[in-house]
Amino acid sequence: PSVVHADLSISPSRVVFEQNQRTVDIVLANTSDEIKTYDISLVNKAMDILGHLQPISSPAAGEFFADKILRYAPGTGTVKPGGVQKVRLVSRLRDD
Repeated sequence: PSVVHADLSISPSRVVFEQNQRTVDIVLANTSDEIKTYDISLVNKAMDILGHLQPISSPAAGEFFADKILRYAPGTGTVKPGGVQKVRLVSRLRDD
């Protein structure tokens, strides 16, 4: 694996929606001394039993790809040096 140095950190790095939970906020923090631009996209992967993410072409039975059930805003933007940007994730998946 390659090592990537990023000046834009994401917290939390993993999001799990609990039952009846429809929204989660993530925070992008610019740790550099320059303005940083971001553009969010979703990549479909599955986690194996060891916790490693693997690319997949179709979801398993009873599962969904994130791009079909998640929305987020803002999807693009800039963050000033030392600044933060909150991004809201919204699940469209219903519990029923």
